[in-house]
Amino acid sequence: NWWSSNYPGCYFVTNYETRITKSYYSDDHGLSVRCVKNSVPGVSTWAISSVTQTSALCESNVLYDGGTPITTRGVCWSTSPNPTVDLTTKTSDYAGTGIIISYLNGLAPGTTYYVRAYATNSAGTGYGLALSFTTAQSILKVPADFPTIAQAVEAAEAGDTIIISPGSYYANNITINKAITISSEWRLTG
Repeated sequence: NWWSSNYPGCYFVTNYETRITKSYYSDDHGLSVRCVKNSVPGVSTWAISSVTQTSALCESNVLYDGGTPITTRGVCWSTSPNPTVDLTTKTSDYAGTGIIISYLNGLAPGTTYYVRAYATNSAGTGYGLALSFTTAQSILKVPADFPTIAQAVEAAEAGDTIIISPGSYYANNITINKAITISSEWRLTG
């Protein structure tokens, strides 16, 4: 807890949320505050959304600045847990505190990533907890990407999806020796 009270249990602020809770108050009981200056910022990584094959959104919040101005904030990501700002895979979104929605791009299809929010001030860099997500697999379309089902099956890798548009397709003896999904466009959209 970052704050304390002269009357135990009256007020508190947690490490991850800026929230003051008053369970009892009267003129007899005061509130003493311990100011924390020159510490790293408090950051929370909230949610991952809009995941595609190559991109995702991450919502996070810089809760407090640690007593000195935020110089940069954003998210960093990696295929290994607990990424840091030393990586090139990061955003630099804004300075200051508050909610951030960061756009992660250049991701590989079918890959698990770890992402966490960060904020930097003169005291250093504070991080939120790491969240993980997996990008969508590749989608191959017949006939838009491949003129035949056999060509799409041959090009597909394990985990890929082949979407077949309405039409007539003729094929003999297609061998499928990998874990792929084949679906009609009609089934997905209609």
